[in-house]
Amino acid sequence: MLIFLSVSGIYIGIQIRGIQFTRFKYIMKNTIGSMKKSGASGGVSGFQAVSAALAATLGTGNIVGIGIAIAYGGPGAIFWMWIVGLIAMGIKFSEVVASLKFREIREDGEYSAGPYNYIAKGVKNRTLAKFLSIGYVISLIVVLLIAAGVHTGAITDSMEHIHVSRFISTAIAIIFVVFIVYGGVSRIVNFTEKLVPIMATIYIIACTLMIIIHIDNFIPSIISIFKYAFTGHSAIGGFAGSAASMTIRWGVARGMYSNDSGNGIQSIVHGQADVKYPVEQGIWGVFEVFFSTIVVCTFSALAILSSGAWKNYTIEESGVLAQHAFSDSLGTFGTILITVAIVLFAFSTVLSFAFFIENQTTSLFGKKAGKIVQLVFFLFMGIGGVFGVTKLMQIADFGNAFIILINMTAILILGKTIGKETKEFFDKIDRGEI
Repeated sequence: MLIFLSVSGIYIGIQIRGIQFTRFKYIMKNTIGSMKKSGASGGVSGFQAVSAALAATLGTGNIVGIGIAIAYGGPGAIFWMWIVGLIAMGIKFSEVVASLKFREIREDGEYSAGPYNYIAKGVKNRTLAKFLSIGYVISLIVVLLIAAGVHTGAITDSMEHIHVSRFISTAIAIIFVVFIVYGGVSRIVNFTEKLVPIMATIYIIACTLMIIIHIDNFIPSIISIFKYAFTGHSAIGGFAGSAASMTIRWGVARGMYSNDSGNGIQSIVHGQADVKYPVEQGIWGVFEVFFSTIVVCTFSALAILSSGAWKNYTIEESGVLAQHAFSDSLGTFGTILITVAIVLFAFSTVLSFAFFIENQTTSLFGKKAGKIVQLVFFLFMGIGGVFGVTKLMQIADFGNAFIILINMTAILILGKTIGKETKEFFDKIDRGEI
């Protein structure tokens, strides 16, 4: 799957003329450098849409996943995460452009957007389009229902560390998600545009504090990322060491999975943006990957590497390596910091998933079905929060692979269409028509 994603990303990058590199200055200037509180007609702005997307993208994988990647792949895995993250920018851009190009307005005023739409309307072979769109939505439902439990379980697990009952934290999480989701997409984006900057800032400051405390290890940590990128890492502390193949494998995994490029899920909320041209929102997709993988994941990596915690624990503890790093360096304060970060990241992911599952189910089966599936989603939140469903992660992984296979097949088919849309937009920019 990682090879398929990487090769597909290179092909898509060629179709869009590598705009994540050639137009990077323009992208930064017209995304984070020019934030608007509302869209062109007073609707959802590009920033609000990307905030809701980042609410899902910035999950426990940006913290826990980095610890696992370093444990299995060594410091060099971060180098490959950067390389593939750059490729993933093109994939996310293409998903967002396709989502807006083929979206449709619904009776409730929200857009039916995302993979279902660009598969059903964009793929010209009707039989293939029907198979892919139905397969995508059904797989999405299964994966998001399981994810509801997994991420809620992450919240309650973290809260247990500071002696908060699983029942209480589960109930609070469900109440908040229900309240926000049933306010519609406007309430979701209004909430996430405030939550995402706050939770990201808290976490980046916490990581910066870790780096400052261990400033003597900062430069050696950066050197180790490049030094072991092609050679793997020899045994240190409790770790068995990593071959170069494992370094690349875990780095590539973080480069793709840390930003969900390839599964098309975040394009659903990007598709709600009130913009005139699909590429206008597509560049926010580039920013989403840049911020999630190149910025947040890098801070996680440097905090863990600088702390030296990765040298002191066994491979079995890789899933809690970040927690150990913060606790060992900052004591109780560090434990509270990392707990707050994980809870916020996990909560924002669950919140976004609740919207995604309703939107795509409604697109295929109608609004009533969408609400029923959303209620089941809340039920899975309760099950996962109280009992935990980590044993179901393999099913979720398989389902996610199936989603990626379907979605990327559609994106590859639509590659030339997306490339044409991109070229026409930037030609107008160059001529001063936009």
